[in-house]
Amino acid sequence: MRHANEQRPTRAAHKRLILALCLCLSSASCRAPHPASPPSPPAGATHKLTAEDRRRLVEEIWQTINDEYYDPAFNGVDWAAVRGRYLERTAAARDDFEFYGLCELMTAELRDSHTRYSPPQEVAPEGRPAGEAPREQPPGTAGFALGVVEGRMAVIEVDAGSAAGRAGVRPGMSLKLINGRAVAEIESQLRGLVAGASSERSFANLVATSIIYGRVWGEPRRLLLEDFGGGEFEYEVRREPREPGRVEARRLASGVAYIKFGQWVAPADRRFNEELEKMRDAPALVIDLRGNGGGQTDVLLNIAGNFFAEPTYYGGLRTRAGALDKYSTRKPARPYAGPVAILADERSASASETFSLFMQEVGRAAVVGRQTAGSTHNARVRQMRGGGTLTYSIRVYITPRGRDPEGVGVVPDEIIPLTLSDLRRGRDAVLEAAENRLRKR
Repeated sequence: MRHANEQRPTRAAHKRLILALCLCLSSASCRAPHPASPPSPPAGATHKLTAEDRRRLVEEIWQTINDEYYDPAFNGVDWAAVRGRYLERTAAARDDFEFYGLCELMTAELRDSHTRYSPPQEVAPEGRPAGEAPREQPPGTAGFALGVVEGRMAVIEVDAGSAAGRAGVRPGMSLKLINGRAVAEIESQLRGLVAGASSERSFANLVATSIIYGRVWGEPRRLLLEDFGGGEFEYEVRREPREPGRVEARRLASGVAYIKFGQWVAPADRRFNEELEKMRDAPALVIDLRGNGGGQTDVLLNIAGNFFAEPTYYGGLRTRAGALDKYSTRKPARPYAGPVAILADERSASASETFSLFMQEVGRAAVVGRQTAGSTHNARVRQMRGGGTLTYSIRVYITPRGRDPEGVGVVPDEIIPLTLSDLRRGRDAVLEAAENRLRKR
């Protein structure tokens, strides 16, 4: 442990909340078709853990990974040594708050963006009631996204009609402070807390999402932004509900059809199919997966089926034992035959990556934009004692050509850099490049 003992509860809080963001917000798990949902936490689950409760939970987490993790070599980590080290550390934790943070640090040792432990609910440090601090905003979207542009953390997307947009947040504004703390300070602290991620791009996603959503940086969340003229603009983050499976669709001025959605979760597949049917006469199609962190394989296969007259091999999921579970697209009622371009960026992860790789390798689509997160494993969610959950990689996605893309992701056919100038002018250079490419076809 790097920090003094009196700082451990804070570090545990950081780890617990940030790891949840890493997957849930940036790279949601790409699960097998019709995955079993984890059971609900038991009513009245206690957080007054005894020494034996702690030992059993650590053993359960460790044993599950030991028996079922996709890689018997554990990404080069000495998993047997991890057990003893964390049994000792968790036994010495001063309260449940710190204990749960250490459980998350243990799973982070694997440096796998699809593997994490999530406690049953928020627990406060000793002496601070769980319901009092830090103040928590309700679940939902902040209505904007951050990313690294020309070496600076900046606003890269603002949802139309969002609270952020109404308040004056604009793409291209650079971020200076988060509740008085510099971006570099927060990034440095995260690097000391998080054992690793699937790629440096995955870590950048983690930093960006934690700045907006991670309560560890304090609530209310006040961001100091720099506007286009060099002046300062302060915004307090507000969250709003977002409908799951939402799909945005329209015809571009060129006549090309455009469809965007944020996650591969139902009913996105049904809505995608409905929107595509309305624009079936379009000469070409753009599928925008920028910022799409993933979802479920069955939803992916339902959408992918639109582009092939017959079931087509999507790739396989390789088990720990080396067996390859193979999957194919669904046979559509009527396939779309026009050329397709997929837009991707560093925030495209998991199912968005496997879909893009599949479409790219079989020659059905060109990918335009920037290299994706490189987080492509298939994960399982299991209920742990006390109501927490363990998410862990159980299979490796293998492309139709036999490649394992974990850590690499998708390298676009045409790479388009993101610039502050384009963001501030409202220019979507990636979409422009995709349309030009489709016109040539």
